[in-house]
Amino acid sequence: MANFKDHEAAKAPAKLQNGLCRLNEEFNPQRMQIPIIRVLGPGMFGEYKQWRIEVTSSGSGQGKVPVLMKDNASQE
Repeated sequence: MANFKDHEAAKAPAKLQNGLCRLNEEFNPQRMQIPIIRVLGPGMFGEYKQWRIEVTSSGSGQGKVPVLMKDNASQE
């Protein structure tokens, strides 16, 4: 049986898309698909970044990564 947290988490991709479209007129909800949100285990994102650098033969500075922080006190 799904709990309340699972139900709310399932709404996150649509909420993200709605927010992007509301804040930026360049985001057209008819043209873009609902985003996929994946929670990764420790170290998995670093492995992905390394793989991406190797596959694209680009430097580590070429990959742009959005920063998400839970701790409001740490945000600039």
